[in-house]
Amino acid sequence: MRVAMRVFAAGGTGSTVAETRGACATADVRSAPPSPEPRAAAARREASAPVVEFYRHQLGEEEAASFRRVLDSLFLTLGPEVAAFEREMGGFLVRGRRGAEPPTVVGTSSCSMGLLVALRALDVGPGDEVITTPLTFASTAHAVLLAGATPVLVDVEPATGLIDPDCVRAAIGPRTRGILPVHLYGQLADMRALRRIADDRGLVIVEDSAHGVEMERDGVRPGDLGDAAVFSFYATKNITCGDGGAIATRRRDLAERLRRLRNHGMSHAATERHGAPYRHWDIVELGYKANLTDLQAALLRPQLAWIESRRARREALARRYEACLREAVPALRGPAP
Repeated sequence: MRVAMRVFAAGGTGSTVAETRGACATADVRSAPPSPEPRAAAARREASAPVVEFYRHQLGEEEAASFRRVLDSLFLTLGPEVAAFEREMGGFLVRGRRGAEPPTVVGTSSCSMGLLVALRALDVGPGDEVITTPLTFASTAHAVLLAGATPVLVDVEPATGLIDPDCVRAAIGPRTRGILPVHLYGQLADMRALRRIADDRGLVIVEDSAHGVEMERDGVRPGDLGDAAVFSFYATKNITCGDGGAIATRRRDLAERLRRLRNHGMSHAATERHGAPYRHWDIVELGYKANLTDLQAALLRPQLAWIESRRARREALARRYEACLREAVPALRGPAP
């Protein structure tokens, strides 16, 4: 299969990244020379060092009890647990905002599938280009390609690693249909600037919010300004069910199509028809099997209650790491706050 992808830099389009020069060019990164330390000595030193297992989950008895509740119920998928989690996550996204209307949340099987479903729901397809960043996991570009569109990769801000709005504006062409910013390491991209660009040029925005549901920047949270924000509940994320995802949108016209596309393009899911007189349903468009299950939702629901306190703990640890590293390597620059 041929894969089309374009790399944009200020010096032109389609150039080799390391050869481009200009305000939006990616730096030429060369590998460091190999260490002269003998491999055996390095292996012994590594074996004696303490290991921080970043993949170890923090699920406990509360999540186990929630899981058992589903096993004792009627529905294992697309049932009341999914609906409850979607409501509760919508509420979490407007926490602290008195009277704020929560976004609609649509649970998905993964962030990767959520990105694809969101792009499809926004009619991104063959012949279109979507501007995004290379500083991300492969699934960001995969979603664009699977939708039939072409990813256009632009540079990031040196201080944050986030997509550079100036480079986004410079990369817009006649085929540009959307922008796909990636929020990294708990840092939100400059959504106000990106929204202005999108509104000026008639573009859609899908936010890759895999790195955190609790991010905020200058009062803006994921899903506030984008047409859709997509989250990940993979094993290494701040809340997890092993695999899973969700889409948040404030566009009511989009929510119905998101629900339909995640479930085969079906007009009414089986659980929606349960307990009522016969309700006609149909497959109204080409869709995916990409929904969250009740078992996954049951694991996620208790975690929403403690995500803020654990974030505060991680922030304190990060400050401690940074202080120690700065003491050891004074020239080291940490990420922008």
